Amino acid sequence: MKKTLLTITLALCAIGFSASAEEAAKKETLLLVSDDWCPFTCTPDTEEEGFSVDLVRMIFAEANIDVKYETVSFARAQKGVLSGDFDGIINVNKEEGKGMVFPEEISGIGVYTFFTSVDSGWKYTGEESLKDATFGAPEGYDNYPFNGYLERNKNNTKLVQMISDEDNTNVLIDKAIKGRITAIYNERNVINYTLKKRGLEGQIVPAGIEGFPLEGDIDYLYVAFSPKNPKSAEYTKILDDGLIKMRESGKIHEVAAKYGYTVTTKEDYAKLLKSVEGLMPANPE
Repeated sequence: MKKTLLTITLALCAIGFSASAEEAAKKETLLLVSDDWCPFTCTPDTEEEGFSVDLVRMIFAEANIDVKYETVSFARAQKGVLSGDFDGIINVNKEEGKGMVFPEEISGIGVYTFFTSVDSGWKYTGEESLKDATFGAPEGYDNYPFNGYLERNKNNTKLVQMISDEDNTNVLIDKAIKGRITAIYNERNVINYTLKKRGLEGQIVPAGIEGFPLEGDIDYLYVAFSPKNPKSAEYTKILDDGLIKMRESGKIHEVAAKYGYTVTTKEDYAKLLKSVEGLMPANPE
């Protein structure tokens, strides 16, 4: 009798294992990539992979799809998604993701603004106010609408200092604290997250404006999928439904709180646009 029960038990275990293995084999895996841009996209396989990564993982898990997330250079991410080497890219605007398959819903909004040291007293009030500042900016990046100003003044270190270091965010923060530069122009969540991680909150502050929105097509961020994957349209639908659900339930704010991330809605963004009317450079580039 005992032998019979043991045989039955082993048979049931074998069936259960077989079913689990079959289910695992059927489960899809998406390979999504991005560059390292905390708190949006951070280091893979850590406690804090990034606000955007957490959202994507949670949404696709509901559809029984695993997400494998890797960081690569932004140029490699773009090329790889278009060629089909990767299934998608996290946080790309429609200009950067030309040729990719886009969802309807944005996964976030990048809001750039000026920061300065708490002791400087400098505020951005328009292009003229840059004459009273040393503008620090990362070299090789799009600093629109100030590319023209930076290019015209790049040889005048009293007005402009271009930073070529890969860790440009931390270098700019250190220079501002030491008084070597006055103005940092960067995405506000990126600066605030970095300050929090380094215990420097309150030493670098917004310089007179909450944000400098650049019109939605530039600042609206999406998870875009490969045109080579026949299921990309299906993935966008899953993502759209999931993002709507997370906003309606408030879950998106729970994820944001983990990173000290400020969720900006399209309505918030419209108000920011109105607040900076007249502050755009005369010839934005």
